[in-house]
Amino acid sequence: MLDLTLLSRANFDVTRLDAMSPELKQRAIERLSLPVTDIRRMPPTRFRTLSEQAVARARAELMR
Repeated sequence: MLDLTLLSRANFDVTRLDAMSPELKQRAIERLSLPVTDIRRMPPTRFRTLSEQAVARARAELMR
């Protein structure tokens, strides 16, 4: 079961990463790193699959 209290689309605004808490950024990084078969993977594979390069760029941006 997904725990949407930690990270949901309602809490994740890619245009406002500077306003995101470090905890929420860490959770996003963790979800980006999950296997593509995991339903908690971000973004969900039914919507889009990111290349490893794109995932690495997203992680780097979230770490700033």
